[in-house]
Amino acid sequence: MKKKLYPVALLVLCGSVAIAQSDHDKKSSDPKPEPSMIEAPEAEECSLPLDTVKTVASDSISVSEPEDFPVVLPDSIPVNEPESFPVVLPDSIPVETIESPGDETPDSLKEIEPEMTDEDTVKIIDGYRIHMIKEDGVVTYEGLDLFSDEMKQVIDRALLEYIEKSLYSKSQGSNDEGDRLKITKGNINDFKIIDQSTPFNVSNDSKEMRVEWQHDGRSTVVSIPISYETLTSGNRSEIENKFISRLRAGNQSRKFVSGPDIDKLQAYGDSLYILPGGLYRKKEINRNTFYLPDSDHTPVWNLSYPLESVANLFILPSPLYRDVEIDLTVLKHEYGEKETFPIRLDHFLSICEADGCVPFWGVEKFKDGHLQGALFLYNYPKGYDHVLRIELDPAKLISGEGRVKGTASLFIPTNNIGTLYQPYRKKTEKEIIRYEKFK
Repeated sequence: MKKKLYPVALLVLCGSVAIAQSDHDKKSSDPKPEPSMIEAPEAEECSLPLDTVKTVASDSISVSEPEDFPVVLPDSIPVNEPESFPVVLPDSIPVETIESPGDETPDSLKEIEPEMTDEDTVKIIDGYRIHMIKEDGVVTYEGLDLFSDEMKQVIDRALLEYIEKSLYSKSQGSNDEGDRLKITKGNINDFKIIDQSTPFNVSNDSKEMRVEWQHDGRSTVVSIPISYETLTSGNRSEIENKFISRLRAGNQSRKFVSGPDIDKLQAYGDSLYILPGGLYRKKEINRNTFYLPDSDHTPVWNLSYPLESVANLFILPSPLYRDVEIDLTVLKHEYGEKETFPIRLDHFLSICEADGCVPFWGVEKFKDGHLQGALFLYNYPKGYDHVLRIELDPAKLISGEGRVKGTASLFIPTNNIGTLYQPYRKKTEKEIIRYEKFK
Protein backbone atom coordinates (compact mmCIF):
# COMPACT_ATOMS: atom_id res chain seq x y z
CA MET A 1 0.00 0.00 0.00
CA LYS A 2 1.26 3.47 -0.84
CA LYS A 3 1.36 6.31 1.64
CA LYS A 4 0.23 9.78 0.47
CA LEU A 5 1.73 12.78 2.35
CA TYR A 6 -0.29 16.05 2.88
CA PRO A 7 2.20 18.88 3.64
CA VAL A 8 1.12 21.92 5.66
CA ALA A 9 3.04 25.03 4.43
CA LEU A 10 3.62 28.32 6.30
CA LEU A 11 3.57 31.14 3.77
CA VAL A 12 5.81 34.12 4.57
CA LEU A 13 5.04 37.48 2.97
CA CYS A 14 7.64 40.16 2.47
CA GLY A 15 7.98 43.61 0.90
CA SER A 16 10.01 46.75 0.87
CA VAL A 17 9.15 50.40 1.38
CA ALA A 18 10.99 53.25 -0.32
CA ILE A 19 10.93 56.50 1.56
CA ALA A 20 11.75 59.67 -0.34
CA GLN A 21 12.47 62.82 1.46
CA SER A 22 12.57 66.15 -0.32
CA ASP A 23 14.15 69.30 1.00
CA HIS A 24 11.60 72.11 0.69
CA ASP A 25 13.73 74.67 2.56
CA LYS A 26 16.39 75.09 -0.06
CA LYS A 27 16.06 75.58 -3.78
CA SER A 28 19.00 75.03 -6.04
CA SER A 29 19.78 77.77 -8.48
CA ASP A 30 20.54 75.15 -11.15
CA PRO A 31 17.67 73.69 -13.14
CA LYS A 32 16.60 70.40 -11.72
CA PRO A 33 13.99 67.86 -12.74
CA GLU A 34 10.45 68.31 -11.57
CA PRO A 35 9.92 66.50 -8.30
CA SER A 36 7.04 64.56 -9.80
CA MET A 37 9.32 63.40 -12.63
CA ILE A 38 12.03 61.99 -10.38
CA GLU A 39 11.80 58.20 -10.46
CA ALA A 40 11.25 56.58 -7.10
CA PRO A 41 13.35 53.49 -6.35
CA GLU A 42 11.53 50.32 -7.34
CA ALA A 43 10.34 48.03 -4.57
CA GLU A 44 12.77 45.19 -4.00
CA GLU A 45 11.56 41.81 -5.20
CA CYS A 46 10.74 39.43 -2.40
CA SER A 47 13.43 36.72 -2.57
CA LEU A 48 13.53 34.81 0.65
CA PRO A 49 15.92 31.85 0.68
CA LEU A 50 14.15 28.54 0.30
CA ASP A 51 15.13 27.41 3.75
CA THR A 52 12.95 30.20 5.28
CA VAL A 53 9.78 28.54 3.87
CA LYS A 54 9.22 25.58 6.13
CA THR A 55 7.24 22.57 5.02
CA VAL A 56 5.88 20.65 7.93
CA ALA A 57 4.88 17.04 7.38
CA SER A 58 4.04 14.27 9.72
CA ASP A 59 4.89 10.67 9.03
CA SER A 60 1.79 9.78 10.98
CA ILE A 61 -0.51 11.26 8.33
CA SER A 62 -1.31 8.29 6.11
CA VAL A 63 -4.19 6.94 4.13
CA SER A 64 -4.65 3.33 3.11
CA GLU A 65 -5.31 3.26 -0.60
CA PRO A 66 -6.18 -0.08 -2.12
CA GLU A 67 -5.04 -0.28 -5.67
CA ASP A 68 -8.25 -1.74 -7.00
CA PHE A 69 -10.96 0.57 -5.60
CA PRO A 70 -11.43 4.39 -4.95
CA VAL A 71 -9.94 6.09 -1.93
CA VAL A 72 -12.29 6.71 0.96
CA LEU A 73 -11.19 9.57 3.20
CA PRO A 74 -12.03 9.41 6.89
CA ASP A 75 -14.20 12.11 8.47
CA SER A 76 -11.16 13.58 10.23
CA ILE A 77 -7.45 13.33 9.78
CA PRO A 78 -5.49 13.25 13.01
CA VAL A 79 -2.37 15.41 12.76
CA ASN A 80 0.46 14.91 15.23
CA GLU A 81 2.86 17.78 14.85
CA PRO A 82 6.36 17.97 16.37
CA GLU A 83 6.36 19.66 19.78
CA SER A 84 8.82 22.27 18.57
CA PHE A 85 6.40 23.72 16.00
CA PRO A 86 2.76 23.16 16.98
CA VAL A 87 0.17 24.18 14.44
CA VAL A 88 -3.48 24.50 15.40
CA LEU A 89 -5.94 24.43 12.55
CA PRO A 90 -9.22 26.09 13.61
CA ASP A 91 -12.53 24.80 12.41
CA SER A 92 -13.22 28.19 10.85
CA ILE A 93 -11.37 31.45 10.22
CA PRO A 94 -12.79 34.25 12.41
CA VAL A 95 -13.56 37.45 10.50
CA GLU A 96 -13.56 40.74 12.41
CA THR A 97 -16.57 42.84 11.52
CA ILE A 98 -17.00 46.61 11.92
CA GLU A 99 -20.33 47.72 13.24
CA SER A 100 -21.60 51.04 11.94
CA PRO A 101 -24.73 52.74 13.24
CA GLY A 102 -27.58 53.03 10.76
CA ASP A 103 -26.70 53.26 7.11
CA GLU A 104 -23.31 54.94 7.65
CA THR A 105 -20.56 53.55 5.45
CA PRO A 106 -17.93 51.64 7.43
CA ASP A 107 -14.64 53.52 7.80
CA SER A 108 -12.81 50.74 5.99
CA LEU A 109 -14.92 51.37 2.89
CA LYS A 110 -14.79 55.17 2.93
CA GLU A 111 -12.76 57.02 0.30
CA ILE A 112 -9.51 58.28 1.79
CA GLU A 113 -9.26 62.09 1.53
CA PRO A 114 -5.98 63.60 0.29
CA GLU A 115 -3.69 64.81 3.07
CA MET A 116 -3.63 68.61 3.45
CA THR A 117 0.03 69.54 3.60
CA ASP A 118 2.24 72.60 3.14
CA GLU A 119 4.56 72.57 0.16
CA ASP A 120 7.21 74.88 -1.30
CA THR A 121 8.61 73.42 -4.51
CA VAL A 122 10.00 74.27 -7.93
CA LYS A 123 8.60 72.35 -10.88
CA ILE A 124 9.59 72.40 -14.55
CA ILE A 125 6.58 72.91 -16.81
CA ASP A 126 7.07 73.34 -20.56
CA GLY A 127 10.70 74.26 -19.87
CA TYR A 128 9.85 77.00 -17.33
CA ARG A 129 10.90 76.77 -13.68
CA ILE A 130 7.69 77.30 -11.68
CA HIS A 131 7.83 78.21 -7.99
CA MET A 132 4.72 76.86 -6.25
CA ILE A 133 3.66 77.30 -2.61
CA LYS A 134 0.83 75.34 -1.00
CA GLU A 135 -0.67 75.95 2.42
CA ASP A 136 -3.03 73.32 3.82
CA GLY A 137 -3.18 71.78 0.37
CA VAL A 138 -4.25 75.05 -1.30
CA VAL A 139 -1.99 76.76 -3.87
CA THR A 140 -1.22 80.25 -2.54
CA TYR A 141 1.55 81.25 -4.94
CA GLU A 142 2.58 80.40 -8.51
CA GLY A 143 5.28 82.27 -10.36
CA LEU A 144 8.45 81.83 -12.38
CA ASP A 145 11.44 81.05 -10.16
CA LEU A 146 13.47 84.20 -10.94
CA PHE A 147 14.42 85.84 -7.63
CA SER A 148 15.72 84.38 -4.36
CA ASP A 149 13.99 85.13 -1.08
CA GLU A 150 17.07 87.08 0.04
CA MET A 151 16.83 89.28 -3.06
CA LYS A 152 13.14 89.92 -2.40
CA GLN A 153 14.02 91.20 1.05
CA VAL A 154 16.74 93.50 -0.29
CA ILE A 155 14.87 95.03 -3.25
CA ASP A 156 11.10 94.75 -2.89
CA ARG A 157 9.06 91.59 -2.42
CA ALA A 158 5.83 92.99 -3.90
CA LEU A 159 7.57 94.16 -7.07
CA LEU A 160 9.60 91.00 -7.69
CA GLU A 161 6.70 88.65 -6.95
CA TYR A 162 4.45 90.66 -9.27
CA ILE A 163 7.01 90.10 -12.03
CA GLU A 164 7.24 86.37 -11.27
CA LYS A 165 3.46 85.89 -11.27
CA SER A 166 2.89 87.99 -14.39
CA LEU A 167 5.56 86.16 -16.39
CA TYR A 168 4.18 82.81 -15.19
CA SER A 169 0.76 83.75 -16.59
CA LYS A 170 2.34 84.75 -19.89
CA SER A 171 4.31 81.47 -20.04
CA GLN A 172 1.01 79.59 -19.76
CA GLY A 173 -0.58 81.57 -22.60
CA SER A 174 -2.73 83.81 -20.38
CA ASN A 175 -3.68 87.26 -21.70
CA ASP A 176 -4.92 89.07 -18.59
CA GLU A 177 -6.13 92.58 -19.43
CA GLY A 178 -5.20 93.74 -15.94
CA ASP A 179 -1.59 92.64 -16.37
CA ARG A 180 0.44 95.78 -17.07
CA LEU A 181 3.85 94.14 -17.37
CA LYS A 182 5.40 94.27 -20.83
CA ILE A 183 8.39 92.43 -22.26
CA THR A 184 10.11 95.30 -24.06
CA LYS A 185 13.18 93.37 -25.17
CA GLY A 186 13.41 89.65 -25.85
CA ASN A 187 10.46 87.28 -25.49
CA ILE A 188 8.79 84.93 -23.03
CA ASN A 189 10.92 81.98 -24.12
CA ASP A 190 13.98 83.75 -22.67
CA PHE A 191 12.65 82.87 -19.24
CA LYS A 192 13.32 79.19 -19.88
CA ILE A 193 16.97 80.19 -19.51
CA ILE A 194 16.75 82.96 -16.89
CA ASP A 195 16.77 81.84 -13.26
CA GLN A 196 17.91 83.05 -9.82
CA SER A 197 21.57 82.98 -10.87
CA THR A 198 21.07 85.29 -13.87
CA PRO A 199 22.45 88.85 -13.27
CA PHE A 200 19.87 91.63 -13.42
CA ASN A 201 19.35 95.29 -12.48
CA VAL A 202 16.32 97.41 -11.55
CA SER A 203 15.78 101.04 -12.61
CA ASN A 204 12.94 103.55 -12.88
CA ASP A 205 12.25 107.05 -14.18
CA SER A 206 9.24 107.99 -11.99
CA LYS A 207 6.82 106.70 -14.63
CA GLU A 208 7.81 103.08 -15.06
CA MET A 209 10.10 100.50 -13.56
CA ARG A 210 12.40 98.29 -15.63
CA VAL A 211 14.14 95.02 -14.85
CA GLU A 212 16.92 93.88 -17.20
CA TRP A 213 18.61 90.45 -17.23
CA GLN A 214 21.96 89.76 -18.91
CA HIS A 215 22.34 86.28 -20.39
CA ASP A 216 24.01 84.54 -23.32
CA GLY A 217 25.56 87.80 -24.55
CA ARG A 218 22.21 89.58 -24.79
CA SER A 219 19.56 91.10 -22.54
CA THR A 220 15.87 90.65 -21.73
CA VAL A 221 13.89 93.61 -20.35
CA VAL A 222 10.45 93.94 -18.76
CA SER A 223 8.75 97.19 -17.75
CA ILE A 224 5.91 98.02 -15.36
CA PRO A 225 4.10 101.38 -14.97
CA ILE A 226 4.82 102.61 -11.45
CA SER A 227 1.58 102.10 -9.55
CA TYR A 228 1.30 100.71 -6.07
CA GLU A 229 -2.22 99.53 -6.88
CA THR A 230 -0.82 97.49 -9.77
CA LEU A 231 1.91 95.89 -7.71
CA THR A 232 -0.41 94.96 -4.86
CA SER A 233 -3.36 93.95 -7.05
CA GLY A 234 -5.77 96.06 -5.04
CA ASN A 235 -7.59 99.39 -5.16
CA ARG A 236 -6.40 102.39 -3.21
CA SER A 237 -9.17 102.27 -0.60
CA GLU A 238 -8.37 98.65 0.26
CA ILE A 239 -4.66 99.44 0.49
CA GLU A 240 -5.33 102.42 2.77
CA ASN A 241 -7.52 100.37 5.11
CA LYS A 242 -4.94 97.60 5.39
CA PHE A 243 -2.22 100.14 6.11
CA ILE A 244 -4.29 101.84 8.81
CA SER A 245 -5.01 98.47 10.41
CA ARG A 246 -1.27 97.83 10.61
CA LEU A 247 -0.74 101.23 12.23
CA ARG A 248 -3.35 100.51 14.87
CA ALA A 249 -1.93 97.06 15.66
CA GLY A 250 1.34 96.47 17.50
CA ASN A 251 3.81 98.96 18.86
CA GLN A 252 7.16 98.64 17.14
CA SER A 253 10.12 101.03 17.07
CA ARG A 254 12.83 101.98 14.65
CA LYS A 255 16.30 100.63 15.20
CA PHE A 256 18.36 103.24 17.00
CA VAL A 257 21.51 104.55 15.35
CA SER A 258 24.59 104.15 17.56
CA GLY A 259 26.31 107.26 16.25
CA PRO A 260 27.02 109.33 13.12
CA ASP A 261 29.85 108.80 10.67
CA ILE A 262 32.34 111.24 12.22
CA ASP A 263 34.26 111.67 8.98
CA LYS A 264 31.11 113.09 7.34
CA LEU A 265 30.20 115.57 10.09
CA GLN A 266 30.48 119.28 9.32
CA ALA A 267 30.53 122.27 11.65
CA TYR A 268 27.16 123.95 11.98
CA GLY A 269 26.98 127.37 13.62
CA ASP A 270 29.25 127.87 16.60
CA SER A 271 28.37 124.84 18.69
CA LEU A 272 26.81 122.01 16.65
CA TYR A 273 27.61 119.47 13.97
CA ILE A 274 25.46 118.61 10.99
CA LEU A 275 25.38 115.37 9.01
CA PRO A 276 24.09 116.39 5.57
CA GLY A 277 21.42 114.08 4.18
CA GLY A 278 19.82 113.70 0.79
CA LEU A 279 17.49 116.29 -0.70
CA TYR A 280 13.98 115.65 -1.99
CA ARG A 281 13.38 117.88 -5.01
CA LYS A 282 14.19 121.03 -3.02
CA LYS A 283 17.03 121.79 -0.64
CA GLU A 284 14.55 122.82 2.06
CA ILE A 285 13.24 119.23 2.14
CA ASN A 286 16.06 117.00 3.28
CA ARG A 287 17.43 114.39 5.66
CA ASN A 288 19.89 116.58 7.60
CA THR A 289 20.54 115.58 11.23
CA PHE A 290 22.25 117.51 14.03
CA TYR A 291 24.61 116.61 16.90
CA LEU A 292 26.19 118.10 19.99
CA PRO A 293 29.97 118.53 20.09
CA ASP A 294 30.42 116.03 22.93
CA SER A 295 32.45 112.83 22.81
CA ASP A 296 29.36 110.74 21.98
CA HIS A 297 28.02 113.19 19.40
CA THR A 298 24.60 113.09 21.05
CA PRO A 299 21.63 113.95 18.78
CA VAL A 300 20.31 117.47 19.40
CA TRP A 301 17.12 117.49 21.47
CA ASN A 302 16.89 120.62 23.59
CA LEU A 303 15.10 123.96 23.78
CA SER A 304 18.12 125.94 22.57
CA TYR A 305 17.79 124.41 19.09
CA PRO A 306 14.07 123.90 18.33
CA LEU A 307 14.31 123.51 14.53
CA GLU A 308 17.30 121.20 14.66
CA SER A 309 15.65 119.10 17.38
CA VAL A 310 12.47 118.67 15.33
CA ALA A 311 14.50 117.68 12.25
CA ASN A 312 16.14 114.90 14.30
CA LEU A 313 12.72 113.79 15.56
CA PHE A 314 11.48 112.90 12.08
CA ILE A 315 14.72 111.65 10.52
CA LEU A 316 17.00 110.17 13.19
CA PRO A 317 15.84 107.28 15.45
CA SER A 318 16.83 107.94 19.08
CA PRO A 319 15.64 106.92 22.57
CA LEU A 320 15.60 110.63 23.45
CA TYR A 321 12.20 111.08 21.80
CA ARG A 322 10.96 107.56 21.14
CA ASP A 323 7.76 108.14 23.15
CA VAL A 324 6.57 111.27 21.35
CA GLU A 325 3.00 110.77 20.13
CA ILE A 326 1.18 112.11 17.09
CA ASP A 327 -2.55 112.67 16.70
CA LEU A 328 -2.85 111.38 13.14
CA THR A 329 -5.72 112.20 10.80
CA VAL A 330 -5.78 110.19 7.58
CA LEU A 331 -7.60 111.84 4.66
CA LYS A 332 -8.85 108.75 2.88
CA HIS A 333 -9.16 108.20 -0.84
CA GLU A 334 -12.96 108.17 -0.71
CA TYR A 335 -14.02 111.80 -0.78
CA GLY A 336 -14.99 113.20 2.61
CA GLU A 337 -13.82 110.16 4.60
CA LYS A 338 -11.15 110.48 7.25
CA GLU A 339 -9.93 108.63 10.29
CA THR A 340 -8.20 110.09 13.37
CA PHE A 341 -6.31 108.18 16.06
CA PRO A 342 -3.29 108.65 18.36
CA ILE A 343 -0.12 106.72 17.68
CA ARG A 344 3.53 106.83 18.71
CA LEU A 345 5.42 108.72 16.02
CA ASP A 346 8.30 106.23 16.13
CA HIS A 347 5.86 103.33 15.56
CA PHE A 348 4.36 105.12 12.56
CA LEU A 349 7.79 105.81 11.05
CA SER A 350 8.87 102.23 11.72
CA ILE A 351 5.93 100.84 9.71
CA CYS A 352 6.65 103.21 6.83
CA GLU A 353 10.37 102.46 6.73
CA ALA A 354 9.67 98.72 6.86
CA ASP A 355 7.65 99.19 3.64
CA GLY A 356 10.60 100.89 1.94
CA CYS A 357 9.76 104.55 2.62
CA VAL A 358 12.50 107.12 3.29
CA PRO A 359 11.53 110.22 5.35
CA PHE A 360 12.37 113.78 4.26
CA TRP A 361 11.50 116.80 6.40
CA GLY A 362 10.87 120.43 5.47
CA VAL A 363 9.80 123.46 7.55
CA GLU A 364 7.16 125.73 6.05
CA LYS A 365 6.63 128.26 8.83
CA PHE A 366 7.91 128.95 12.34
CA LYS A 367 6.26 131.88 14.14
CA ASP A 368 5.44 132.67 17.77
CA GLY A 369 6.74 129.27 18.85
CA HIS A 370 4.39 127.41 16.49
CA LEU A 371 5.91 125.32 13.70
CA GLN A 372 4.33 124.06 10.49
CA GLY A 373 6.07 121.68 8.14
CA ALA A 374 5.75 118.71 5.82
CA LEU A 375 7.00 115.14 6.14
CA PHE A 376 7.47 113.23 2.89
CA LEU A 377 7.80 109.45 3.13
CA TYR A 378 9.14 108.54 -0.30
CA ASN A 379 8.96 104.96 -1.56
CA TYR A 380 11.28 104.79 -4.55
CA PRO A 381 10.71 101.13 -5.60
CA LYS A 382 6.91 101.41 -5.53
CA GLY A 383 6.57 104.96 -6.80
CA TYR A 384 4.42 106.52 -4.08
CA ASP A 385 4.65 108.96 -1.15
CA HIS A 386 2.90 109.33 2.16
CA VAL A 387 2.69 113.10 2.83
CA LEU A 388 1.97 114.53 6.29
CA ARG A 389 1.20 118.16 7.13
CA ILE A 390 2.72 118.69 10.57
CA GLU A 391 1.92 121.20 13.32
CA LEU A 392 3.64 121.33 16.72
CA ASP A 393 5.04 123.50 19.49
CA PRO A 394 8.73 122.61 19.76
CA ALA A 395 9.13 123.97 23.31
CA LYS A 396 6.24 121.93 24.69
CA LEU A 397 7.26 118.86 22.76
CA ILE A 398 10.88 118.91 23.93
CA SER A 399 9.81 119.49 27.54
CA GLY A 400 7.59 116.41 27.34
CA GLU A 401 4.23 118.22 27.45
CA GLY A 402 3.23 118.59 23.81
CA ARG A 403 2.06 116.35 21.00
CA VAL A 404 2.47 116.35 17.24
CA LYS A 405 -0.56 116.95 15.05
CA GLY A 406 -0.40 115.36 11.60
CA THR A 407 -2.74 115.21 8.60
CA ALA A 408 -1.78 112.44 6.17
CA SER A 409 -2.49 111.66 2.53
CA LEU A 410 -1.40 108.10 1.78
CA PHE A 411 -0.11 106.36 -1.37
CA ILE A 412 0.17 109.46 -3.54
CA PRO A 413 1.81 108.62 -6.91
CA THR A 414 5.26 110.20 -6.85
CA ASN A 415 4.77 111.91 -10.22
CA ASN A 416 1.88 113.87 -8.63
CA ILE A 417 3.98 115.20 -5.75
CA GLY A 418 4.95 118.37 -7.65
CA THR A 419 1.53 119.89 -6.96
CA LEU A 420 2.27 119.79 -3.23
CA TYR A 421 5.21 122.20 -3.45
CA GLN A 422 3.06 125.29 -3.93
CA PRO A 423 3.71 126.60 -0.39
CA TYR A 424 7.43 126.74 -1.17
CA ARG A 425 6.95 128.49 -4.50
CA LYS A 426 4.76 131.19 -2.96
CA LYS A 427 7.06 132.08 -0.08
CA THR A 428 9.57 134.87 -0.26
CA GLU A 429 13.20 134.33 0.62
CA LYS A 430 12.62 135.79 4.11
CA GLU A 431 9.66 133.51 4.81
CA ILE A 432 11.40 130.25 3.91
CA ILE A 433 13.02 128.65 6.94
CA ARG A 434 16.42 127.37 6.02
CA TYR A 435 19.41 126.22 8.01
CA GLU A 436 22.62 128.21 8.13
CA LYS A 437 25.15 127.51 5.46
CA PHE A 438 27.84 125.01 6.24
CA LYS A 439 31.09 126.43 7.54
